[in-house]
Amino acid sequence: MNFTGSNVLVTGASRGIGAEIAKTLASYGLKVWINYRSGAQAAEKIQEEIEAAGGKAAIIKADVTSEEEFTSAIKTIVDADGELSYLVNNAGITKDKLALRMSVED
Repeated sequence: MNFTGSNVLVTGASRGIGAEIAKTLASYGLKVWINYRSGAQAAEKIQEEIEAAGGKAAIIKADVTSEEEFTSAIKTIVDADGELSYLVNNAGITKDKLALRMSVED
């Protein structure tokens, strides 16, 4: 798989499906920003695994249900890397609405 960008933010990447997505994208040469809300040790473990395999990773703590925290996280990434190339919105919620009809609060 070829990517034109250089980095990716994976929300909810400290465990489960998000961690596997992060490791896979790192294996394609992208710098992965590992997002977590709680569980810093789990995020650090994923970063170590990615780096041990020759990939690049950074950790960013943010509660993506908070618009303020999420916006701040994006700014941190752009300030560090010059851009955010991709977003994998893995962190999820359960709301029975179409995304187009969801409010920021949802």
